Amino acid sequence: WYAADSNIAVTALPDPNYHFLGWTGDIVSTNNPLNIPMDKPYTLTADFEIDTYTLTVSSTAGGSATTPGEGIFTNDFGATPTIIAVSNANYHFLYWSGTAADAGKVADTNAESTTVTTDGDYTLVANFAIDTYLLTVSSTAGGSATTPGEGVFTNDYGATPAISAVSNANYHFLYWSGTAADAGKVADTNAESTTVTTDG
Repeated sequence: WYAADSNIAVTALPDPNYHFLGWTGDIVSTNNPLNIPMDKPYTLTADFEIDTYTLTVSSTAGGSATTPGEGIFTNDFGATPTIIAVSNANYHFLYWSGTAADAGKVADTNAESTTVTTDGDYTLVANFAIDTYLLTVSSTAGGSATTPGEGVFTNDYGATPAISAVSNANYHFLYWSGTAADAGKVADTNAESTTVTTDG
C-alpha cells in the first residue's frame, strides 16, 4: 500500500546466470528501476530469462563433428549438450581441443562421444589424424635394403614409400618377398628399386 499520488521505484534483480527482460502487466517497460506514480492500483510482473552462450564447433581434416554438427550453436547456461566426432575412412579421432577443452568444460577430451558444459562462449575442435602402419624391412644374406633401410618404419595410410635393395659383391638381387609382396602392395617385386603401398 502506498499513499495516493506518491512515486515509488521498483527494481528487478535477476538471479545469477539470468537476465532481466522487462516488466509486464499494467505497465510494460524495460526500465529498471521503474518509477510508478501511484494514481491507481497496479499489477506488475518482472520477467527474466536464463543466460545463453554460443558453442562454435569445427574439425580438422579426416572427420567431422556430427553432433551437434559444425557451426555456431546456442545453449542455456548449465546445459551439457552431447558432442560426437566421427572419423573418415583411414583416419582416427585424436581429441577435442579449443577454449572449451582448455577451460576443462569437456567431460572427456579423448572420447569421440562426450559432453560439454555451457557456462560461457566457447570453441570446440574435433581433431583427427590419418591412420599409420608399420613397414618392417629386412634382407637375406648377400645384400641389404638401403631405402628406407632395415628396421621398422611408420608410414601414413596410402603412402607409397620407395624401397631399394643393393646386392653385395658376387651376389645379385632376386625379388622382394613378405606380406607386402604377398598382398600385391609392391609395385614390382622383381625390381631392386620400386615402391610399396601402405594400407596395412
